[in-house]
Amino acid sequence: MSDIELSDGFFQKTAGWEAVQHARALLASGRVLSSNWTPPVLKGVVQGGETTYRSGLVIRGSADIDNLCTCRASREDGILCPHSVAVGLHHLKGTTAAPAGPSGRGDAVRQPPASRPVRDPVRLRR
Repeated sequence: MSDIELSDGFFQKTAGWEAVQHARALLASGRVLSSNWTPPVLKGVVQGGETTYRSGLVIRGSADIDNLCTCRASREDGILCPHSVAVGLHHLKGTTAAPAGPSGRGDAVRQPPASRPVRDPVRLRR
């Protein structure tokens, strides 16, 4: 098994332009709920209309890929569907989008809300 590096180009080459465009639309509309890449298995959950798909790929090589999606196109036609590609793009977005905070885990630093100055209760009494 060769080491596969997931990238936008990889998905363009293996799934095709149309599947990648549909996958980008799914990702942009927030329909990809989760993703996890533990080679050789990419898996996640995608909301497609009123149906939730458990999607993913088993990637053994660029020409040896099994689609795990439960959608009709995957089951009947055996294609690399946009749902599984969207899971891959979601994973890519998660690994590159978040800048590392002070903890180094990629979480953002939350600033405490601005507070009003505290009034001294002793001075308020007369």
